[in-house]
Amino acid sequence: HSIEVYGNKKSIEGSIAFFICSLILTIIFFPFVGYQILVIPFILTMTEFGLVHGFDNLILPIIAGFLARLLF
Repeated sequence: HSIEVYGNKKSIEGSIAFFICSLILTIIFFPFVGYQILVIPFILTMTEFGLVHGFDNLILPIIAGFLARLLF
């Protein structure tokens, strides 16, 4: 199931897989219980869904680091 975003196709399954992987990594690196565990993967998934042309490889680590520093 694909959705076209800014001329690029994004799959719903790929976004779900990205969210699950981000959630697992967030739990591994930040083993705290709280809303932060879901906020970081959600924001990263929405950002990844909206980015095009390979910019996600540059932007997502920067956003992940910023969110980790801000929320933890």
